[in-house]
Amino acid sequence: MLRTFGLLAVLLGNSWAQTLFKDEAFKENTTGSSVVDSVLDILGSTCLINNEVFLRRWAHVDSSDGTAARTYADPFSGGIWQIDEGSFNMTKNNVYLQQAYNVIKSKLNIDWSKVTYNDLRKPINSGVAAVLLIKAKNLKVIPESLELQATLWSGVLRPGQMAFNFVLKARGMDTDCRSDKMLDLAALKYQVGPTFVGDSLRVAREQVFKNTTGARPGASKVALLLMDELRDTTFAKSEAQKLKESGIKLIVLRVSNDTANHDIERIVSPPTCYNARTVSSFGDLTSVVERLTSDICRAPLVLTPSDFEFPCNVTINARLPDTSDAIITMVTPDNGDIDVYASKSFTHPDGNAYDAHVTSQHSLYVRGTDPMYIRVTGQGSTCTGNYHLHVKETDEFRDFGGVCIIAGTVRTCTPQEMNQATHDVILVPDPNAPFLCDTRNHSVEYYPYPTDFHKFIMCDQLDRTFVGLCPVGVQSCKHSTNGCKYTNPCTQEEILAGNMRQMDQCGDKSAYVTCTSLGLAEVMKCPPLRVWNHDTRHCVFEYVHDPSGIGASSNDATIANPCLHSHSDHQYFPYPGHMDKYIFCDQYGNAFAGTCRSGIWSEQSKICTDIVAVG
Repeated sequence: MLRTFGLLAVLLGNSWAQTLFKDEAFKENTTGSSVVDSVLDILGSTCLINNEVFLRRWAHVDSSDGTAARTYADPFSGGIWQIDEGSFNMTKNNVYLQQAYNVIKSKLNIDWSKVTYNDLRKPINSGVAAVLLIKAKNLKVIPESLELQATLWSGVLRPGQMAFNFVLKARGMDTDCRSDKMLDLAALKYQVGPTFVGDSLRVAREQVFKNTTGARPGASKVALLLMDELRDTTFAKSEAQKLKESGIKLIVLRVSNDTANHDIERIVSPPTCYNARTVSSFGDLTSVVERLTSDICRAPLVLTPSDFEFPCNVTINARLPDTSDAIITMVTPDNGDIDVYASKSFTHPDGNAYDAHVTSQHSLYVRGTDPMYIRVTGQGSTCTGNYHLHVKETDEFRDFGGVCIIAGTVRTCTPQEMNQATHDVILVPDPNAPFLCDTRNHSVEYYPYPTDFHKFIMCDQLDRTFVGLCPVGVQSCKHSTNGCKYTNPCTQEEILAGNMRQMDQCGDKSAYVTCTSLGLAEVMKCPPLRVWNHDTRHCVFEYVHDPSGIGASSNDATIANPCLHSHSDHQYFPYPGHMDKYIFCDQYGNAFAGTCRSGIWSEQSKICTDIVAVG
């Protein structure tokens, strides 16, 4: 036991964990525990529900994970979660579920208004319906204990059923932890006193998760922090980021009467809804043991440049090494073929959610600053025997083709093309690109691509033209040093503060950026004649708008909108050149023209008056 600076750290050396997946969550009539696990992983990215253990038990109790004969039999009964048609109708056209509908559309690309009852044959739709039903019944808190979950199931979701049946079947479920891979776990206890959370995290990173103290290469690494209050927010955030950059998953369990997790959500690993837990007292800690065990067991392996070997029937989820160079990953099975999925958005990518997909004998070449996760699976393939995972750190891509991921840009690449790549972007020779190079200075130059904001033009010292591909979702900007503007305004702080709309980073006044809860940014355009008002985070009229006008004539292009930065105490302005008119502002910063019914506008009293103010 290591005790330093108020930190209680225990490194467990013989723990093993593994989660298996299949690519069938979006297929009709599929069954099995791996399908349910895949659905729960996808739903986890939405953070619409923070108790996946209950959903897992519900699926097992109601349909034995879809293997029960009644699951898809006619008359149809709602798929794996057995959602009856009346309950399904509760999830449709519900004004209280609008925010959930938006999340499901943006995260899962599912338009719930178009989903029919028969569509619940797809496990992902049955799972979404279960989540929406919980919300429609206003079940804000799912109890932790098995017995209380059974009471909720029998009393609210399955009236007339005995809670004992739920308990009996749920206890017969297989555990998520399997003896398939190594897990290094450090339990950190924050001590009351001068020691800060940041100190505990720093010691864990610098002293606990080291090979010299028992940590093992290729093992999953999890830090479980038990704390009460977060007093050193800035320092803790900095150390938490360093911990996560080292590939260590951080889970925080807080003991507090305050159920809001905003502070600890700023430091934990994503998804924050799973990895930030709060209980009201130390006596309640036992209630979250099962959920914590599930979260810990699912932590990805942390790979180092080396060679690894696994049986073909074992699926691994892993994080690739962080390095200033590039990482080449290749998988070679003893016999047959195998699949490799990669993603920077999902810690558990699969056939339903991934950025890149390669098979054996092809390489995955990754270069950039974002963490990259891979899933290697031989299930459902022709792989027999073992497969060998080769992870190599290099700055070269030669002798074999494959898929490249550079700064978030995904494309098939060849050795010839990669010779022109930089650490930030892929550069492609393009004889059809417009020639913009300044032949007088013979230096490296960058220009926006005339017809595509997601590309740019680079001129080298010999005035040769290359087209650069910016990272996914990022535009090129004229004055950026590498041709692309990388600043993502969708920071975790902004998202937690609820600021889901941001200013366009390339200075387009008629554009803005919308953020998802995962931090993904999408550039949007304001309607015609409108510009982005960052003060109110709405699109507003660029010029004074006359409601009595029609079309473009309703906007006076000679009078700029004075309301863009006005405040509640300054909502009226005089109308230039017209004493009988005035300008008033709405709460979003739109400027509207108003006309006095009689008299003239008084700037002093902010009303129309028949008396002209003197002096």
